[in-house]
Amino acid sequence: MSNIVCFGEVLWDVFPDKKKIGGAPLNVALRLNTFSHNVSMVSAIGNDVLGTKLLEYIQANGVEASCIQVTNAYNTGVVQVNLNKNGSATYDIAYQVLGIK
Repeated sequence: MSNIVCFGEVLWDVFPDKKKIGGAPLNVALRLNTFSHNVSMVSAIGNDVLGTKLLEYIQANGVEASCIQVTNAYNTGVVQVNLNKNGSATYDIAYQVLGIK
């Protein structure tokens, strides 16, 4: 078993009909955790409802979250996902949120 630290964005992918927790570094952390590694996530979230739900999900799935900063300075990151008729996605990244300037 290894000790692994993942660093980067944790956010919400917002589809027309649902929201899904995402962010490539978080996806890696969650997957590594399924292989019984000790995984910690370093990131930041807004002090808002989406941030609270994200933090609860991360902790419930066994990833160490003590290095995730909660801040009032920005909202939790969201990405609007649009799918065309063939299912190909385009992404509209909301600015002035954590990690995006």
